Amino acid sequence: MYDFGGEEVFYNTHHSLMTSDSIYLLVFDAAMCLNEKKEQGGLESIVKWLQSVATYAVDIEESQKGTPPVLLIGSHMDLVDGTEDQKKEKLDKVMVKLRSYPGLEEIMKRHVKKVLSIACLNDSSKNKDVFAEMWKMIAEIAPLQSQWKKRIPGKWIALEFELLQKKESGEKVMTIEELEELNNALKLPLDGIRSLKLFLRYLHLTGFMLCFDLESDNPIIVLNPQWVIDAFKCLITTIKFVSGLTDTETKLWEDYVETGRLPVEVLKILWGKHPDNKFLDHFPVLVAAMERLGLLVKPLPSDKDDKVNYYLVPSMLKKAGDMEIDMMTHILFGPTAVKSCTLCVKFQNRFIPQAIYDKFIAACIHRFQPFAVPGKPRFGHCHRGLVVLAIDLVWNVLIHCSGNVMKLTLFKLQSDSAVSPGTGYAIRLVLADVLQQILTMNQQGHLKFDYYLHCHPIVRPTDEAVEAKRLLQTSPLPCVHKDAGAQKTEPTFVYIDKRHYDVWFQSPAEVSFRNRNPVRDIQGVNLQRCPTYREQGRIAKSLTDIYHMVFTQLGLKDKDIIRIRQTYGHLSLRSQITNLFLFWSNPRLDASLQQIITAMEKHGQDTTDVMTELKHIDDEDDALIQGSRIPESHLRRIPEAKEIETIAVNADASYFDLFVELGLKPSTINQQEIRHKNHFCVKTLSFDLLNTWINEFGDNATLYKVLAAMKECNMSIRPCDTGTV
Repeated sequence: MYDFGGEEVFYNTHHSLMTSDSIYLLVFDAAMCLNEKKEQGGLESIVKWLQSVATYAVDIEESQKGTPPVLLIGSHMDLVDGTEDQKKEKLDKVMVKLRSYPGLEEIMKRHVKKVLSIACLNDSSKNKDVFAEMWKMIAEIAPLQSQWKKRIPGKWIALEFELLQKKESGEKVMTIEELEELNNALKLPLDGIRSLKLFLRYLHLTGFMLCFDLESDNPIIVLNPQWVIDAFKCLITTIKFVSGLTDTETKLWEDYVETGRLPVEVLKILWGKHPDNKFLDHFPVLVAAMERLGLLVKPLPSDKDDKVNYYLVPSMLKKAGDMEIDMMTHILFGPTAVKSCTLCVKFQNRFIPQAIYDKFIAACIHRFQPFAVPGKPRFGHCHRGLVVLAIDLVWNVLIHCSGNVMKLTLFKLQSDSAVSPGTGYAIRLVLADVLQQILTMNQQGHLKFDYYLHCHPIVRPTDEAVEAKRLLQTSPLPCVHKDAGAQKTEPTFVYIDKRHYDVWFQSPAEVSFRNRNPVRDIQGVNLQRCPTYREQGRIAKSLTDIYHMVFTQLGLKDKDIIRIRQTYGHLSLRSQITNLFLFWSNPRLDASLQQIITAMEKHGQDTTDVMTELKHIDDEDDALIQGSRIPESHLRRIPEAKEIETIAVNADASYFDLFVELGLKPSTINQQEIRHKNHFCVKTLSFDLLNTWINEFGDNATLYKVLAAMKECNMSIRPCDTGTV
């Protein structure tokens, strides 16, 4: 049983645990709904909840039999005037008003199993009969759950009981190794890690626990989902409920509330106010769980040297007002802008929870850089329901969500060429995949949507868009647009034709990269071979702004790109991209430099400097030798023990690329990471990797090579008293 906050700001936590297999007890203030001044707010809150619960009906058949079921409970009846019969009549009138809202008659008929009333909430002794009736109804409707009386392995029951004991004792998280140890202690343990992960997936779907990254070697296991919800409530509650803030901390809080940007410093302050909940004790796991749920998102660095020390909280972003919408409309319809026809993603359900759009926008921010306008702050065009992102070095996308429609519009600020067929094909597939992942994560993967085309990038209730597939039979077709707030009643008719359809739906020709683009002749660089590990690391530093579309072009799926980034989330973005290259090239016998270069150029990257660097990758850095205070004879020798310690101290989250640059195989680096898994520290890991490198390369493992590799990875070299470096 879970207790969600009822205010709108808490809605994003609801979808972390809501499923079609739940029973919903919707408690509302009946006295408020019977107050003429307050009834609208009270009724609209109930409507939103009922609409939201109805989206979990998996299909028509499930909906018709009343899944998921709801018990409506009118509270504060002691504040309602009249006799018991009169109070019942007044509560019935509230139900009549609810049914008058569009679509609510059908929802209530299918999902609301009973309406109960309760008075004197603070005195449970006066409500024993109500509680008894409530439990009786819960028992009667429990068989509506899809897993009711379904068989599960007997071994699961024993392990689930052990986890329940851990949960009730106050333990918050668990590692996969701890779960294996707990399992192996049972008389009849589950057979192997695959069986354990299947068991964890089941517990996640039932809401008993939260389990993420089950495909990885280090899944996230949270024993108590309510703990995550409580931690998130600390970040989004109003300041009057935040106690013990200093004046400085209050100012930091106010800045966060205004921008939706949550510095790690503020995050730790807020969680530190609740030591009994042990939020800070499990900080990395808690943050990772919230990222997986779309409650927090860490944006991409603004450049390859940037360290992102804040999160965006999608539900705390300000809603886009008329000024923000007018500004973006002005940019898109400006004289130098080139824009596509707008693609509309229209859900078949009339109601879509705002949390779906919040989490979708969060996922997009994690994948793409923000659209930048000179003189404007980073993420100045990021609002709740409206975001503008740069998908590569040429094209940007405006995303606007409202009601049951999401609009996508491609645009660029150079009028050098028009929008060609297929321009939006890849980004459409990526964003559709992201949306489906969000829906699936929220137990709403059954919600269906269709594609339409329209002439305007902003969602308006009066829009009449053209169903995309109709253009395959008839072209052109008219769409209807009416400006918001316009005094004239005459709408604007704009014709959409097959060319507009082709921008989003025409697939690039199914030919290989080498046939589509001529092979370059670069002396000293064979573009037809697979790049070395070191070359992949060098190329990675040029892709921080366009990596997602480049790897999509190279054939990786969005879920694989994100999985690799999450697995290597402790590394810098450059090192994450290097690991994406390793994942891409490993199984592909035809992986080549030519494919990478072509994909980069496809998304606006000038590859001249990259190819020049690859040509001279083995050249020595004369400036490093001549500009160093260290004698060249010292640079040409193996680092001493004190120097190794100094180098390890200066290593950072790009250590993976550092050792790839030095020539260690990725598998060797990974083996050392596994050894340090339980007590991970970049310094000690780098110390051991340096010694591994020296043992493997002998006299060729020189101090110069380390310093050159560190310079290449943008690591600062700070002298200290433990060595000559």
